[in-house]
Amino acid sequence: MKMTVLISLLLPSAHLVLSQTTLPTPSTHQAITSSSRPVPVELARRRKYPIAIRDMDSEVVVENAFFRFPPDMRLEDRSTVSGNTWQTTLAGLKKAPGYRGAYWGREMETPGAVQLLVEWSSKAEHIAFTQTPEYVAISPPVVALTVEFPHMNHVAFMLRPLAYALDRQPSPTTELMMFYLDPEATTQDLEAFSSAFDKFAKFIGKAKCHVATVSGWVVEDIAPPGEDAAKVGKAFLGAFVWETVGPQHTRLDERSMEVAGKMVELRKHVRALDVRHIMLHKS
Repeated sequence: MKMTVLISLLLPSAHLVLSQTTLPTPSTHQAITSSSRPVPVELARRRKYPIAIRDMDSEVVVENAFFRFPPDMRLEDRSTVSGNTWQTTLAGLKKAPGYRGAYWGREMETPGAVQLLVEWSSKAEHIAFTQTPEYVAISPPVVALTVEFPHMNHVAFMLRPLAYALDRQPSPTTELMMFYLDPEATTQDLEAFSSAFDKFAKFIGKAKCHVATVSGWVVEDIAPPGEDAAKVGKAFLGAFVWETVGPQHTRLDERSMEVAGKMVELRKHVRALDVRHIMLHKS
C-alpha cells in the first residue's frame, strides 16, 4: 500500500511557507530571538514538549529555511552564476562554528521553491554566525537571486535527529507538514495535539513505503502564511520520509477513510496546516 498520497490528497491545495520570520541578519536578530515564549518547566521536562524549547541557547536545532528562486535557475550546476553562488554558500556554511550538517532540495510541486535544513549545535551558535563577516560574504549574493525574501525558523526535533530519517534513503522524498496552533493554546492544548500527532505518526509509519518520521516544535512563535503576522503561536513540524512519491500513489484504497479520520482528529487541535514534498540531498 502506498500511503504517501493518502496524506496529500486530504490537503490538495496545501503549500508551505515556513515562517513570517526572515533569514537572520544583524537587523533581524532581535526579532528572531524575542519571538519565543517561555514554556512551563513541568511541561518542558516531558517528551511531548522538549526542554529544548525552553532553553534553545544550548540545544541542537535545525535551521529551517525556505527560498523561492526563478524556476529555471540551475542551482545544481556550478558552471552557472547562480549555481556557483548557491554552492559557495553551502560550502561556507560548513566552515561555521556549530555547523553539524545540511540537506537541501527543490519542492516537487514548485521547482523554484527550495528548502534548506541546516543542523546547528545550538541556536546561539547559528545566530552568532549571522553576525560574522563570513556570513555577510555568502548570504546577500544568494538573497539577490531570489524572487522574494527568504523565510526561516528553527526546529527542535524530538527523540531522533534529522539525520536519522534523511540518511536512511538516498535522495529521500520528504513530506513536510507544518502544524500551526492557536495563539491562545494552553499547556493542555499542546499536550492534546502531541498525543494526536503521535497516534497519527504511528499509523502512517505502518505504510510499506514509509522510511522514517522525525518531528519537533518550532522554536519561534509564528503565524500561518497569509494570516495576520502579529497573531503568532506555537508551530510543529513533522517530516515524513518516503521511498518515493509518484502517479502510482494517487489511488486510494480501503484504508483511506481511516487515514482521513486520523487527520480530522489531528486537525481539531490546530488552526492551520501546510504541506510540501521535497527531494532532499545531503549537502
